Amino acid sequence: MNASIRLKYLVQLALVDNTFDDEEMKFVVNVGRANNMSEDEINSIINEGLKRKEIDSEQDFVGLSFDQKFEYLVSIIELMKVDGKIYLSEINYCKEIAEKLGFKKEVISRVTSKIHSDPGLSLDWNLLKDEIKSSLKED
Repeated sequence: MNASIRLKYLVQLALVDNTFDDEEMKFVVNVGRANNMSEDEINSIINEGLKRKEIDSEQDFVGLSFDQKFEYLVSIIELMKVDGKIYLSEINYCKEIAEKLGFKKEVISRVTSKIHSDPGLSLDWNLLKDEIKSSLKED
């Protein structure tokens, strides 16, 4: 997934509860840096996100491999829990994104509980990937 699109969705999730706290900001900035984005690019995406909070079309997700979808799904769930508070609006947003990625909505609760119960993130990521594959929607 294009790094700027990924960052855009992370900013939208951060704003779903009408706050963009320091922990969420650090997470978004770190994701941008990890994707070799400049500070100007990161700030531009954050500022654009602050101006509008709408979920774009499924077009942003066309052509993604399963691994890219998995990585994105895990990222939005990690961001959702980064401030220690999980709001219903954030869960609903994640479910909407999960559907756009081609998953059943239920994947969010399954993955959230796995990630939330393992704060050290010592999860078996391959096992989690296999579990998530079973959540792909049938065409």
